[in-house]
Amino acid sequence: MKPFCMTFVGDILPVVKAVMARKMLTDYKLSQTKIAEILEMTQPAISQYKRSLRGSRFELLEKDEKTLDLIGELTRQLALGELSEAEKDEIFCKVCRSIRENKRI
Repeated sequence: MKPFCMTFVGDILPVVKAVMARKMLTDYKLSQTKIAEILEMTQPAISQYKRSLRGSRFELLEKDEKTLDLIGELTRQLALGELSEAEKDEIFCKVCRSIRENKRI
């Protein structure tokens, strides 16, 4: 059995980033280039998230309101430039813990 962190990075993180990218596009009207910079990805990756070609397994999170709220808050803070790298890492860890606690995987 592989460690949960490996499952998170491989299966769940793309979904989390897809949710964040779409929210930054629609709610905060950021460009794909800016979102890519914030999420430390490439612009083509953001384009794939937008078109649901990547991170499309939303069913992993859709009924997990607590986790979606954490993702929403993380997205807001990132879009507004309110987080340091350490704070960003800690919130991603909170998202992971929330998913584990709610037994989504």
